[in-house]
Amino acid sequence: MKKLVNESEQHILQAIMNGAKNFHLVYLDRDFNFLLVNETYARNCGYHPEEMIGMNHFDLYPHPENEAIFARVRDTGVAEEYRDKPFEYSDQAARGVTYWDWTLTPVKNAAGEVTGLVFSLFETTDRKQAEEKLRESEQRFRTVAEATGAMVVDVEFATGRILVERGFHELTGYAPGEVRFTRDWWIEQLHPDDRSLFERQLQDVLVHGRDYTLSYRIRRKRGDYIHVQDTGKVFKNSLGQVERIIGGIVDMTEQKRAEEGLKQSRERLGGILASIADGYISLDDAWRFLAINPVAERDIFRRPAGELLGKAFWDIYPQGRGGEFHQHYEKAFRKRVPVHFEAKSNVTDKWLEVHAYPVDDRLDVYFRDITERKEKEEALRRETQILAQVHESIIATDLEGTVTLWNKGAERLFGYTAVEALGNPVSLIYFDEDRSVLHESVVAPVLAAGQHEIEVRTRHKSGREIYIHLSLSLLQDESGDPYGMIGFSLDVTPRRRAADEILKLNEAVVMRNRELETINRELDAFIYSVSHDLRAPLRPLRGFSDILLEDYSDSLDNQGRDYLARIRKASVKMGMLIDDLLALSRISQQELAREDIDLNRLAASVIAECREGEPGRDVRVDIAAGITAFADSGLMAIVLTNLLGNAWKFTAKKPEAHIEFGSFEQEAKRVYFIKDNGAGFNPEYKDKLFQPFHRLHGDNEFPGTGIGLTVVDRVIRRHGGKVWGEGTIGQGATFYFTLE
Repeated sequence: MKKLVNESEQHILQAIMNGAKNFHLVYLDRDFNFLLVNETYARNCGYHPEEMIGMNHFDLYPHPENEAIFARVRDTGVAEEYRDKPFEYSDQAARGVTYWDWTLTPVKNAAGEVTGLVFSLFETTDRKQAEEKLRESEQRFRTVAEATGAMVVDVEFATGRILVERGFHELTGYAPGEVRFTRDWWIEQLHPDDRSLFERQLQDVLVHGRDYTLSYRIRRKRGDYIHVQDTGKVFKNSLGQVERIIGGIVDMTEQKRAEEGLKQSRERLGGILASIADGYISLDDAWRFLAINPVAERDIFRRPAGELLGKAFWDIYPQGRGGEFHQHYEKAFRKRVPVHFEAKSNVTDKWLEVHAYPVDDRLDVYFRDITERKEKEEALRRETQILAQVHESIIATDLEGTVTLWNKGAERLFGYTAVEALGNPVSLIYFDEDRSVLHESVVAPVLAAGQHEIEVRTRHKSGREIYIHLSLSLLQDESGDPYGMIGFSLDVTPRRRAADEILKLNEAVVMRNRELETINRELDAFIYSVSHDLRAPLRPLRGFSDILLEDYSDSLDNQGRDYLARIRKASVKMGMLIDDLLALSRISQQELAREDIDLNRLAASVIAECREGEPGRDVRVDIAAGITAFADSGLMAIVLTNLLGNAWKFTAKKPEAHIEFGSFEQEAKRVYFIKDNGAGFNPEYKDKLFQPFHRLHGDNEFPGTGIGLTVVDRVIRRHGGKVWGEGTIGQGATFYFTLE
């Protein structure tokens, strides 16, 4: 079978076809073999798209009539389309007869020769069945309406015909023929207070095409008003437009009178309050509490309902009068509009998301405690400030490519200040002629794989070229949904220019070597400078905190000591983050010095340090004998320190902790593993383990910076190997790695 598109084009076409979720799309060659199949078509046939490539359409579903149509389109080069064409699947008898709208389009080359066919299908089985059900539904509705003694009104919108079939005299008191029933005449009979609502509701029915039940008051011939219930059945055409309504109108006056006395209590009080997941209160127009649900009592106001009901809100909480909450409530009440806002309450000292709705003479307010989310946002803001100071260029964007983080390193590398870059497209650092391939070569691979590394040409603010090594990672929220990207950029312009010179002039080799030596010396000096400059303010911060705790502890109250402990903890974590970021930066530059190394000895050393740090823990550690590797000993020490250290950390809550280090042969390769019976992780997120700053456990469970496994991944990949993890929540984890 001839391949009509190259691999890159095939991926693009496949992505486009898969985007057509509601259509079955295939691309066939002249012999009706599948070249491309979208996911919808393949799933309908019981296959994966790649399994169907090369299969013949009519070997799969023999059908002489359809095969003749396909041959005719191929031979004539003229497209054909069909509507509601029946088809029975030979391998899916339970489905019975299905109906399809389909189009067969020839694909021609530059010479006008047909090279293949595009087959597009849309299933109309549901529509055909719906039309039959519609006819049955109309008859059933008419029968029910007549059985209840309702006035039946039949409206056809295409012709404007309005037919009152029965019950008109009994309901309105007008004799047949005494008045001409029209929409405008009927609206004139409505109570003035009900007219605008009726017209809005009727418009909503016409727009959305939903069956309805309306309640309103109409004036009878003798001038009195009665309550009616208007129940309508909506019938739509094939385009989903309302073409007909049959309504049954029933006198509900007596029932309304019986219900009126219970209406207020049924609306405001009842079991529904206890079922509302958010906090809920209801206030009257004098700001008195009418209702409060258990969530609001327990989590928001922390007072029993008996202390609040019947009392004015601002009398109980005068500190809130005139504040942000008061202003929003006033707006909802006075302007009769819903309001939605987020704010920190000076009444409850919590961050709340609030929805307030005016209903009749009251205001219904729903609260959701978002304090935890706001605290996380503040923590993220602090982390962003730290990243902004890292010397390496770090840029983050949303999924649309708008810059959301631009640190000092990026300012130095590209010449734009953060003020100039934030909120603008990241394409500002690319040349105009490169922007067309930016998504394909940079963005798309990250969205597909979660990580991507590439060397690209970029543009300094001054206009000069900068070549960078770009390491990109996808940013995902706690649910695993992507919300942006973060990129670490290393200026490789000198190396790139030197490489270009080598290709042009062989005699430039000596000069290139000198340039590389200079770059390495500058890099070493840079790493030392960053380590020293960033650590310098941390040492006195931690030192003076320790002095205050040791020498002035008695002069501080518990809160003061707690503040100092928090300062010390934050400085330690910042130090760890600096260490990890510097380690990540060094790994990309450090030359490999491979040698035969004893991994048993390195592992035993790491475990000894762990035991020394926590002498009270009883952990069984099994290290298999004879584990060796041909690798860089310093970098492998980093790998084992991170993996064994994680195993030690995540087994801390296990009374019988067990850690195992071993290896085995698989497909002629040595696979090393570190296994523990600790906290484990959700296997759905195993692809995110090695992304920087992506942690599967919170600091309150297990401390960390989210860089360690990224460092491990970088080291293993520099050795030509790969690393992966498997785990189950509460049952431990196993990390495997290979080396070339």
